[in-house]
Amino acid sequence: MNLKEANISKNIMKATSKEKRTVRTHKLVNEEIRTNFTKLTEEKFKGMGVQQQTLEQRWKFFKDTTYDAARKVCGFTRTGGSKKRTSWWSEETKLAIKEKKKLRKAYLANSISQSYEMYKEGRKLVKDIVKKARVKEWEQFGEKIEENSKQNKKLFYGVLKRMRGKSGGFLGQITNKNGELLTEPADIADRWGEYFSELLEAHESEETPNNH
Repeated sequence: MNLKEANISKNIMKATSKEKRTVRTHKLVNEEIRTNFTKLTEEKFKGMGVQQQTLEQRWKFFKDTTYDAARKVCGFTRTGGSKKRTSWWSEETKLAIKEKKKLRKAYLANSISQSYEMYKEGRKLVKDIVKKARVKEWEQFGEKIEENSKQNKKLFYGVLKRMRGKSGGFLGQITNKNGELLTEPADIADRWGEYFSELLEAHESEETPNNH
């Protein structure tokens, strides 16, 4: 490996080692944390001259305010970096990998056809076990995200309802994607939540390093 290749490899390692911070929004199901979140957001919303702002500016203000409040009261987790998620690691996986290593040693020692076939079988077994474990992990992760999103939707609806009642028209005229005026609190909450989700994803993607 020459100096140029070594530098490229070093830069790739640095990029992949960067961590991503994810707000622990699941904590909002806790009543005390939820109350603190609502209090922080309402304090920000009071006295803001948003009536003169554009709709895009309102979206940004709402996104930044709720994101910062959630980050303060919920904290965040670090993903990526040198520590990777290993919840798929189990005793079954550990034993399978240990057996694969034994078979590899036998193959290297004997270097005969039978040992090699046994090693290939052991390697395939490990891949299958790890694959199944990771699939199960992602299924559980998806279920958790879905459950949390339902809880968070109720929370943001409550915040929006308080905003509408206390600030006397903070929401202004909100329209759906077809340009139709929304007047029902539930419809307005859904529209805010819809756009907020898109902006939040964009916000977090900005913090995510490009590993390619």
